[in-house]
Amino acid sequence: MLPLATERQDLREQWLRRLRKNPLLSSPALLEPWARQALADASRSGQTVVLSLDQTDLGNRFAVLMLGLVVGDRALPLVWAVAAGPAHLGFDRQAVVLERVRGWLPAGAEVLLLADRFSPSAALLAWVHLRDWHQPFQGAQLMVDVTV
Repeated sequence: MLPLATERQDLREQWLRRLRKNPLLSSPALLEPWARQALADASRSGQTVVLSLDQTDLGNRFAVLMLGLVVGDRALPLVWAVAAGPAHLGFDRQAVVLERVRGWLPAGAEVLLLADRFSPSAALLAWVHLRDWHQPFQGAQLMVDVTV
């Protein structure tokens, strides 16, 4: 149910279904040019690009994973994933958003990845390490067994 007044709900839904299928309205396609420029600006003069990986539950309805570019004390959303239900979006979803943004980074950019308590996992740590990114994870005490 949409919160907009309409005489014919069925026609409004049909219009929205058609609109959603339009390839010109793809979020990554719309955001990519802006995101590439913002990331290039952030890495100018050898500055470290600071990215923030954050998960938020919207009640018990949705879990939202967002990867943003940190500018000052704000994170500008670059990519996000949404799942129904209050769930932890694991590394599979994290890898999708991280890889998309990694493809937008300028060559040779140094990256610092901030992540909240939902994020630290062996898979994420390995992914970050393989790409020579830095990862001072926040909000959790993290124990890593390096002997394994």
